Amino acid sequence: MPAPDINSNYYIMTSHGGWSPCIQGNTAHGLLPFPGSVIPNCTGFATGRFNELLSAGACTWLGSANGGDFMRFAFQQGLDISIEPIVGGAMVWKNSGEGHVAIVEAYIDADTIQTSESGWDWVSNAWEYRTHYRNGGRWHWNSDYRYQGCICPPGVPGSLNSIIGTMFGAWRDED
Repeated sequence: MPAPDINSNYYIMTSHGGWSPCIQGNTAHGLLPFPGSVIPNCTGFATGRFNELLSAGACTWLGSANGGDFMRFAFQQGLDISIEPIVGGAMVWKNSGEGHVAIVEAYIDADTIQTSESGWDWVSNAWEYRTHYRNGGRWHWNSDYRYQGCICPPGVPGSLNSIIGTMFGAWRDED
């Protein structure tokens, strides 16, 4: 897949003429590429990248919330969920804080994937590619992060819809 174009409208706040509904990225560590950029921040990056890979022409899918809340968007927007990572999909983790979301860029093997992602407290890069390993089904090196599933791109069927739909069905009706 081509690298993210962080100068495109997918990564610029609507208040600055872009397409992203997300907040401005963290300015604390000097990584903000320009005023109005939604990175560094996992949700701004993931919303932009998900839509960029779809060539949506706007940030139509996903939205602005903490990473751990992204399953709500999936259900509100009728997107499927998979227990396995799906290339182009948004992997979601919940933790004791805000959670995390990353975009699956490549499937390497059954236990290894490559993602693109960003993070609010990152101090060296506004975004980067990372390799994730299955790690007992957590897909994360930090045991505080509980893997919730992978939000599939529109039209890609998932495997968790009946289970997660029952658990999180109330999200369908929330604003």
